[in-house]
Amino acid sequence: MVAGDGRADYPWNPLRPCDNEGMNEVVTKAISKAASDENAAILLWTGDMVNVNDTNADTLKNGLEKWRGIMEPLYSKMKVWPVRGNHEVYRYLSKDSNDGEPIPNAAGVWRDVFSGRFALPSNGPKGEEDLTFYSTEGSALIIGLDEYPGPDPDPLRRKHLVNQKWLDSVLKQNRKPFTFVYGHEAAFMAGRHKDDDTLAADVSARNLFWQSLVHAKALYFCGHDHFYDRMSVVRNGPTPGREIFQITAGTAGAPAYTAGQYAGSTLWKLQPAKHFDNVYGFILIEVDGNNTTITFKGASASNCSETGLLTFKSMDKIVCELSGCKTVSPEVP
Repeated sequence: MVAGDGRADYPWNPLRPCDNEGMNEVVTKAISKAASDENAAILLWTGDMVNVNDTNADTLKNGLEKWRGIMEPLYSKMKVWPVRGNHEVYRYLSKDSNDGEPIPNAAGVWRDVFSGRFALPSNGPKGEEDLTFYSTEGSALIIGLDEYPGPDPDPLRRKHLVNQKWLDSVLKQNRKPFTFVYGHEAAFMAGRHKDDDTLAADVSARNLFWQSLVHAKALYFCGHDHFYDRMSVVRNGPTPGREIFQITAGTAGAPAYTAGQYAGSTLWKLQPAKHFDNVYGFILIEVDGNNTTITFKGASASNCSETGLLTFKSMDKIVCELSGCKTVSPEVP
């Protein structure tokens, strides 16, 4: 199961009934319950658990511990593997500061909270242990990416990047029928966040990243934009090659964003496959040998209330085989 972006709205905006202590507590709990109800083996979280809006040294830690506490009942049933979003790296102190400022020792706080029985795989590149990682699970390779691996004291110089050398090595040494890669930011702009606030901020690095996913026949899951969007990506030109998808599902409770026109790309042809605004929800990945079904299950964001009564229904579905993926009706079992 894949979900992400459960942070609260900013404190200078009207208070939402779901938000509490920097988190959409109601929807985060609903996602946790859904993971249990779906009998998931693994929960992947694409970042932005909590919104840090002050300079208190404990705000990030308290927020991460709150998220961990909501997910704690799942740890006896499944693996829970979050990666960081920008809100786990930067604090936003006013509506006039779009970039925010680095949270001191953000990586250290993360490692402290996700340790012991809550620990993440510690097989990432040097300096990114417990932040970037991978695991082979049956016929699937799963890779979690930290996209903010900046060295202190100035991580702003390293935003919007992945460790490509490490990723290439993992993809080469762990070939599986299915490869699922997830991180916080989109590789291609799909709406609210423009190119300069996605992996496309460095176009050359983004292109190398995406080409490595094409070669691995991978799917990429992300958040950052608070809607559901499935984007088809192939090469421009007469030999487009394999179609793979960027699936954005920043739908775990953060304030809703709306669709935008896809950013153009010289190298890649971007086509909308499915899009939903104003939804909460999660992605369910069901792997069966050489076949996998990927379903987005959503609920109207207007249903968010203190009762937390959210009913998630299938809204988009693709079926993937070794030869590629095709869209099917969400009602098809």
